[in-house]
Amino acid sequence: MYELIAIDLDGTLLDDDKNITKENLKALNWCKKQNIITVLASGRGLSATRSIAKKISSFNDYHICCNGGLIFNTYKEDHKIIKTLNQNDFNNIIDDLRYINASVGVQSPDGFYYEINTNADMLKEKVFYSDKDLIKINLKNVKEPILITCYINNKKQYDEIFDIIKKYDINITQSEKNWIEIFPKGVNKYNALKIIADSYNIDKKNIIAIGDQTNDIEMVKNAGLGICVKNACKDLKDVSDMISPYSNNQNAVYHIIKEILKCSI
Repeated sequence: MYELIAIDLDGTLLDDDKNITKENLKALNWCKKQNIITVLASGRGLSATRSIAKKISSFNDYHICCNGGLIFNTYKEDHKIIKTLNQNDFNNIIDDLRYINASVGVQSPDGFYYEINTNADMLKEKVFYSDKDLIKINLKNVKEPILITCYINNKKQYDEIFDIIKKYDINITQSEKNWIEIFPKGVNKYNALKIIADSYNIDKKNIIAIGDQTNDIEMVKNAGLGICVKNACKDLKDVSDMISPYSNNQNAVYHIIKEILKCSI
């Protein structure tokens, strides 16, 4: 019996307008009534993920953000840092990214930071922050950096960033078409999810994980049932137990819960 469902946000639970449909919300409310734990597992930062969690009454206490770098409690306003980037590596990476003129933002528990020469409007649109959440700073002054976000302008810059990251013992993944994320080795959504599941004494065989991008691979691959939505990337489809015939714009989460849990929502 499935006891926990972990769901990615952008491209999975949310439609392309970044909204949760009535159907998806109905499915999540049904899970709550059945005592099935629902966990958000997002590449977004703390503030942007928490803002979604607070809007949805069906969600339980603990959720995942920063691609597994941080676990937070919706209602108690507290959080647990899983791992931060090594400060020396972080400073060197920032220098390297500056050299190729990459648009860079950094997530820490305190907020989302960006460089003086970075387009703040672009960050707000793509990283889902309001003005008060964006902090302009010399990025080397960021304390407890959890995740670096880079906007990719073209294929050349994409290759340059990957060449830079090869020098360091860290992870890199693509969360959306023009965005890549850099974070500590060993950090992923599944490892954070396992911490939450263990706190409830839930075995991984009783977990459903749903996603759409490469930052969902570990979570989908290791869950008892790993599912990707129709619009998922090929790499995630290759490791999924099931590919939904519905996209994030077609209430995929609603249909998955209805089919797998055999409920009449």
